[in-house]
Amino acid sequence: MDLVKAALRDASAKPKRLRREGIVPGVLFGGGMETPLNIQLTAENAYRLLRTKRVGSLVDVELAPDGTKHRALIRELDFSGRTEEITHVSFQKLESGRRVNSSCDVVLVNKEKVQGILQRMTMRILYAAEPEDLFDAVTVNLENRPVGTVIRVKDLPEFQNDRIRLRTDPETVVLRIAGKRQALLRTEG
Repeated sequence: MDLVKAALRDASAKPKRLRREGIVPGVLFGGGMETPLNIQLTAENAYRLLRTKRVGSLVDVELAPDGTKHRALIRELDFSGRTEEITHVSFQKLESGRRVNSSCDVVLVNKEKVQGILQRMTMRILYAAEPEDLFDAVTVNLENRPVGTVIRVKDLPEFQNDRIRLRTDPETVVLRIAGKRQALLRTEG
């Protein structure tokens, strides 16, 4: 789990001024909190977060000056259209025993060992789970998968857990390995 260091932010501080000073404004909300907390993190910490995580990732947000930690999901990363600068980060605090909506990426390994044509259909799956059951990615090993393989969301072991509630249709095709002729017929038809 990644740790994001942040600090409480004065609500009267102008976001534009903060960004000029290398500070990214943000908010921490949810998880039984009565009011959201205005927070800030350094631009360096925001970009480090962006390199290793994505929207929907699980992180611990540590707030200065007292060092309290909050388990949270990254809910939103806003960018400036002109400069591609991170302009705002939103975190949703998690509450134990309470299900939250999330998503995970499908990561394919050993793609180079596929004998047919790999057709990727769905690379992000939506689901709901309690904080202890959340995950950022599922890995599919493609080694020794024959032509004709079809993997659906329901085939992934992570989603065969009764504590996980799928929001993506379980019959959704994640990937297919087609022979060259099958792939040509699909593109012509």
